[in-house]
Amino acid sequence: MSSPPADRTESRWRLVRAGTDAVPAWVRHFFEIRRPGTRRRRWLTVVAGLVLTGLAGWLVAATPVLAVEEVRITGTSILSPAQVREVMAVPDQTPLLRVPVDEVADRVRTLPPVAQVQVYRQWPDTLVVEVVERVPVAAVRDGDRFTLVDAEGVRFHTVDQPSADLPVVEVTGPGAEDRAVRAALVVLAALTPPLRAQLQTLVVAGPAGIELSLATGQTVRWGDETASEDKARVATALLDHEVVREQGLTVIDVSVPEVVAIR
Repeated sequence: MSSPPADRTESRWRLVRAGTDAVPAWVRHFFEIRRPGTRRRRWLTVVAGLVLTGLAGWLVAATPVLAVEEVRITGTSILSPAQVREVMAVPDQTPLLRVPVDEVADRVRTLPPVAQVQVYRQWPDTLVVEVVERVPVAAVRDGDRFTLVDAEGVRFHTVDQPSADLPVVEVTGPGAEDRAVRAALVVLAALTPPLRAQLQTLVVAGPAGIELSLATGQTVRWGDETASEDKARVATALLDHEVVREQGLTVIDVSVPEVVAIR
């Protein structure tokens, strides 16, 4: 009589899709490089990318495809755009990427009326030049003409006749003219609005010989430029004083503001 068959456990297999993180990276890399043509395709992709990058750089930097077609200049009133364009020295059809914007800004900055300048590219074909010109605070008489100066004493432009609201400075005495102009600018900066409104000419006859000629026909003897704020305050008060107005006094000496003289 045969014995019953032994109890066997039946094994069943089932395919399961594993995630990419279930296979170590080095194993994936091994099988990838074993695939026919994988490495070659990678090299072709790299080479193609380098070629395209080089071609794009060549087109931008060495050909007129993206050359300067327009130079946009803003902020000029004393200078003309043609004057700025000339000193920029950027040849026509220069590739925009090859324009040395910092060097161009330095060239424009050599123009006396230029206080500040910014130069930048505006793609695809425009070079922008933003100019800030100097602001005149006085006109220094130079023979029959006038030289405009800014608050720092920089002379930057000559005109036949200054605007009516610009005070005129005349240097008549000996000595360094630049020193005299700087002293005049100190006085101008200290003037009160009423005094400034009446000022016609500021005369510098010497280091301590500054005088104001007013539209009323009066003269204010200032002395040197020291204590100018005190002198301006005293002179303004005296010009409005009834004694000065009623008696028609024409000379006010505030060179020593603590002890004034009127005649």
